[in-house]
Amino acid sequence: MDSMETRAMRMNLQSMSKLGFVLAFSFFFVFFLASVILGAIAGPRVIYSFPNRTIYHQDLEKANIIPVVNLIKLNQQLILEVDLEYNQRNSQKSQFDAYFELTIVARKNNKSKWIDLQENKRNLRTFYCYSSTGLENSLCEPVWLAHLPFIGYSDYNFTITLVNGTKNPSIGNMLVYIHVVNHQFTLFELWFRFTFLMLTFIAVSYTHLRAHEPGRNI
Repeated sequence: MDSMETRAMRMNLQSMSKLGFVLAFSFFFVFFLASVILGAIAGPRVIYSFPNRTIYHQDLEKANIIPVVNLIKLNQQLILEVDLEYNQRNSQKSQFDAYFELTIVARKNNKSKWIDLQENKRNLRTFYCYSSTGLENSLCEPVWLAHLPFIGYSDYNFTITLVNGTKNPSIGNMLVYIHVVNHQFTLFELWFRFTFLMLTFIAVSYTHLRAHEPGRNI
């Protein structure tokens, strides 16, 4: 009885041949190296950024509509980022708060109705700006204004208003950036996971069949 329990508790690595041991670790390092090369060098870009939109100083307090169209679920998520030009000439770090009003509407396709996701929500953001002597305008650090963790619609409209933006003489133009996950990267990620899942299944099945061959001690 003790000998049977001892055999049952033995690890497969102990019963593997030298060739099998070398092949197992060789395959592991080959696939690991392939994943690093494909992911870091040959793979598609993770983030796709739309061309930035500039909102000029005199229009900061208007309802500026930023459209984003033809998205699919493979884009995964969306980030709306804003940046402000700071035109105060000094070499020190400056910090100030700004209030934004943001409205988000979306629709499934160009034939469906627009759905309100967020209406005139006021958002407080803190900007950190670095000005250098001799530069007329310097950009502040970009801040996130909205983050959609799931793409459930094809088209989005973002309406942005900077509250009292024209009353601050130190604020110049505003830059708006839209970032989404590259759909090609999502496909690459899905196929990559599926391939390694199938390889793992084949390896486990092969090990299981070899371990339960008649007359073979585990």
